[in-house]
Amino acid sequence: MSSVEADPPAHRGIDRRGLGMRVGFAAPDRPELWAWMEDAACRGLGPAEFFGDWHTMAKGRRRCSACPVREICLWWGIVAEWDLSCYRFGIYGGVGPSIRARIATVTGIGYARARFVELAVGYDTTPQRSALITAAA
Repeated sequence: MSSVEADPPAHRGIDRRGLGMRVGFAAPDRPELWAWMEDAACRGLGPAEFFGDWHTMAKGRRRCSACPVREICLWWGIVAEWDLSCYRFGIYGGVGPSIRARIATVTGIGYARARFVELAVGYDTTPQRSALITAAA
């Protein structure tokens, strides 16, 4: 048996060279891709509601249901799981790991990356929008 561990078959062919976050596309170099996180309903919370037991994660899912960045978070979760060593745990965008895995299988990672970038870059971060989100919460 070889001492070098091979990538799982689903990860073969993804170029991870030179990327600080080891994602399969140049996301870290584009700060506008991360502005949506400022409006996330989970901002400032610990991971317990999103990475705990099923009862605790139900609270996280409820928090996600009214989150203005839920869809972006879902696509980011799919991309991160694929590119960051197949880490499939917790709640992203109100969706658990088994459903995210099915979405990734059906849509493909190329679509997931493109959809994440499209939504993240197009996200409106104007102060008026942020004020409305805060008032609604």
